Amino acid sequence: MYGKDAYHASDLAETNYADVANAMGCTGIRVEKPEDLRAAFQKGIAARSGKGSVPVVVDVVVTRDP
Repeated sequence: MYGKDAYHASDLAETNYADVANAMGCTGIRVEKPEDLRAAFQKGIAARSGKGSVPVVVDVVVTRDP
């Protein structure tokens, strides 16, 4: 589309999706270290059980490096 060896990219602003989820009345969990992923999933599953459960967003921070 852009010619041989050409590409299109954008720098996106860093967004904390866990904060966004919390602000919208959901459960937001941010994970910044791989070793915290299991606990985040356990917390998310626990938040979804029982009456009055709300959607859960697990925001996993990853590197921008290829």
